Parts: sequence; structure tokens; C-alpha cells
Amino acid sequence: MPERAAVPPRSGKAVRQGSRRGAPEAGRAGVRRARGGPDAVDVAVLGTGAMGAAVARACAGAGLSVAVWNRSADRAQALVGPNITRCRTVEEAVRSSRTVVLALLGYDVAREVLEPAGACLGGRLVVQTASGSRDDVAPFVTWVEGVGGRCLEAAFLGHPRTVGTPDCHTVYSGPEEYYEEIAPLRRALGGLSVHLGPDIRCAKAYLMVAAVWYYAAVNGFLECVAFATRTGVPLEAFAKSVPLHQAGVQQTVDVGVELLERGDYRHEQAPLTTHLDVLRQLASFAEESGITRSFLPVLRDRVRQALDDGFHSEHITVLCEQFPRPTVHL
Repeated sequence: MPERAAVPPRSGKAVRQGSRRGAPEAGRAGVRRARGGPDAVDVAVLGTGAMGAAVARACAGAGLSVAVWNRSADRAQALVGPNITRCRTVEEAVRSSRTVVLALLGYDVAREVLEPAGACLGGRLVVQTASGSRDDVAPFVTWVEGVGGRCLEAAFLGHPRTVGTPDCHTVYSGPEEYYEEIAPLRRALGGLSVHLGPDIRCAKAYLMVAAVWYYAAVNGFLECVAFATRTGVPLEAFAKSVPLHQAGVQQTVDVGVELLERGDYRHEQAPLTTHLDVLRQLASFAEESGITRSFLPVLRDRVRQALDDGFHSEHITVLCEQFPRPTVHL
């Protein structure tokens, strides 16, 4: 997944969280309950793979008490230390906290893991971080609510190593009161926290869009490597130049979004006609160099199609007109 988050939506509620790993939680509501009983800890984390372990460590480092569970007990046991205890069963973990973070592989696995503890979920807030599509969300939420639990969707837009640092960017969707309820957890995770709104499917839809951006960038990197090795450009020099292009990419995105919202693609700078010659040259080089399945001929042909359709002075964002119109909205 992307190392850095895409720009948060303008309509989302963004909050910059605490960023010092290991800093004690300040101003946390509530008093830690007696260890070992119901609701004894601040956060329960189910699943201690790379992301779940990172969440547990960040919470413990911020002064929250954490209960962890994992199918492979040794992975959970490895986390035991200051502020972290291991639970032997899912039921024990769910009973231990009013906030249950799921860091499991997909919705089917999450349902399978939680079902034995269904009777314990009453009133608890399940923060679902599993990967999946927005179509996976509703059935899972329906089941959790059917046994008396509550749900908030979350998506991490970065690698586990960013959790608990200023580079951790997380989006949430669901009732705003649930989002506010987990303020101590959000502060422990660090970075930027964005509430996308009450539609609980939004976080996973946003994650999908962010993943498309990430893999488009990865594909661009792979083809740049192929071009660099064939033209003698040192890869280290190329890597150092990447930050120089980020401002231009961001400007293209910002202008494109503005034009899409306006419904008028006319733009004085870098009109569509300026892109065709460059793309012809790049696509030809890719084909002559044996770089198969390159995105460049595809983009070249899209620009040609737009020019044939009568677009000339428009911004390259006009190519979005070639995509099918959406029939389903969040």
C-alpha cells in the first residue's frame, strides 16, 4: 500500500494526531479499569501481524493499555511488555475492552474469528481495518450490529512502520460519534486522521482509490527503470530527482479536480495538443526497446482519440470523458 497518503478529500474532517512515538497520552478521557476484568484495558487488538503489532506497540507507547490476541500465540506473546498483555481466546480479548481493533486478513476471516465471541460484542466498538472492497462492508456491519456491537471502518494509507509516527495517515467512515469516541486511539496512531463521513463504506472505497494511485506510481517507476537502464541514466540520480516532480504532479491533480468539478476542461497551460508529440516519442522508444505492455502507447492513443473528438485546447484531464459514466454512487 502507499507509503504516503493521497490528499484527503476536501469534505473530510481531518485531524493531525500526536506524533511522538512513546509519548504518554495527554488528556485521555476515562480511567484505566482494574486489570483482568471486563473492560480492563483501553484497546484490544485482534491479529498481530505486521499492522496489528504496529498498532499495539503505538498504543502502548502512547500510554494506552492494550490486550492482544493472535491465532499463532507466539506472535502475540512476542508483544507482551509494558502496557501490553496477551489474551488466550478471542472472547477474553473482546471482553477486555470497549474498543476492539481488527487487524485481520479480510472480512471473511474477521467474521470467522469474531463469531465465537459474538455474545461478548454487545456495546463494543469494532474498528475494522481489514482490506477489502466497499461491498464487503455492509454484510459485516449488519452481523456485528445484529449481535449488539457497533462498527467504525478504518483504512491505513501507509506501511506498518509509519504507525505511531507523523507519517501515519488513516481514514475512517461511520457515525461521527464513534470516530470521536476513539480519539485516544487516533492520537496514539499519530499522523493525519480523516473522517470521511457517516457512510460506512467510504473508507474502503477511498482505500481502493489510493491503491490505484499507488500502483500507477509503481508502474511508472518500473518503466522509468527500464528507460533509465536503456539510456544510461544512473538509477540513483533518477531517484534523487523524484521529489523535484512532485509539485508538478500535485498541480496537475489540483487543476484536474477543479476542472472536473467545473465541467469545463479548457486550460491555457499545457493544452492537450502539447502532450501528443511527447507521448509519440516515448511510446515509440518503449516499443523499439522491447518494453512490453507499457502504459505509454495506451495513453498516447487516448490523447489521439480526444484530439479526434475535437478537444485541442483542453487540459489532459479531458481524457476522463473516455471512461464510462458511473452508475453507482456511494
